Amino acid sequence: MLNCIAIDDEPKALDIVELYANKVPFINLKKQFRDALEALNYISQQKVDLIFLDINMPDINGIEFLESLQNPPLIIFTTAYSEYAVQSYEYKAVDYLLKPFTFSRFLKAVNRANEVFAGTEKDISKPDETTSVIVKSGTEKYNIKLKDILYIEGAQN
Repeated sequence: MLNCIAIDDEPKALDIVELYANKVPFINLKKQFRDALEALNYISQQKVDLIFLDINMPDINGIEFLESLQNPPLIIFTTAYSEYAVQSYEYKAVDYLLKPFTFSRFLKAVNRANEVFAGTEKDISKPDETTSVIVKSGTEKYNIKLKDILYIEGAQN
């Protein structure tokens, strides 16, 4: 179970996160905040595994809020501004939901957060031994395990 909070200055956005979170059995939305500074106080006293975080907010924006945390929990950005998407990777955000987002997109993000939290997210940079590629030579097709490939060279087509 992921203990979560949502921080957004827009009440309707918080309502959507709450509606969607209530549909997901492993999400426990503990509290919602329209003021990031209030959330900062809450986080210092309560265990939070995941934050749904808006970026463009008054007083302190989501990026500044995140930078103020010594040991930040998992983050899913929820914002209407696509220009911060690349920057979100610098903060190891689990996902970036662009408003308005659908329930299916929300579910994909929280499933990923749950995998990261549980430590079961597959590292695609380390393929397992069953991963293979199909190689065509003439009219024949060969299933070759990646672990058996020393190098690849293309010839003709």
